[in-house]
Amino acid sequence: TINPYRTKFDPKVFAGCSLINHLIFESTVNSIKPFDFSRFGKLTRITIPSTVNSIGSNSFKGLKSLEEVTIALSVTSIEEGSFYGCSSLERINIPDKVTSIGKSAFYGCSSLKQIAVPSLVVSINDFTFYKCIALNSISILSELNSIGESSFSGCSSLNQIDIPPSLKSISDSAFGQCSLIERISIPPSVELIPKNAFKGCTNLKEITIDPYQTKFGSEVFANCSLLNHVIIGSSVKSIEQFNFNL
Repeated sequence: TINPYRTKFDPKVFAGCSLINHLIFESTVNSIKPFDFSRFGKLTRITIPSTVNSIGSNSFKGLKSLEEVTIALSVTSIEEGSFYGCSSLERINIPDKVTSIGKSAFYGCSSLKQIAVPSLVVSINDFTFYKCIALNSISILSELNSIGESSFSGCSSLNQIDIPPSLKSISDSAFGQCSLIERISIPPSVELIPKNAFKGCTNLKEITIDPYQTKFGSEVFANCSLLNHVIIGSSVKSIEQFNFNL
């Protein structure tokens, strides 16, 4: 248990302490910042205390040995790149008070399997879960407004995502290469599905959409060779001429 930001270390202070694997932040810490956590050896667990309200940009970036993070309920923001490249991270709880998750926050967390987006988060930023290749379950509890560029791109184990009716915008390549997703429902509030949004979703078979309300970018469904069922959304009152060769 320590405050690593107030304490200075000799580079070899923990030399030979091969069993150190759990870092508990001391209660004088109120925000998490970048630090060379490799000084403590191969950390697999980190516990963040209730005095902390934010996890700063790039705080744990590249900490490849990290497997589990326990975050106190006091935390309200997880900033850009906080857990970027934490390739062994399997478990993390995002507290209910969190209102923002920054760009690339979990980029390349290739062992992360499940995540729940809290109800106060209204935007999933660019590259947030990019190449989280083990992610198979995501629960969106919020009145989500936007899904950023490549936010779920490369999540090749993700087989289902329920998009809330509050969603207004999807950015480029948002679900690109999500090769296990079989069906998707786009609410009529989404006016544009941009380029490459579902490119490479090779198992996608069914989409529910209002084709008259929604515009399409280029190669939205490129390489979606199994897509064979379009369900016209319940917001549609009449069927008109449309190019269904998406």
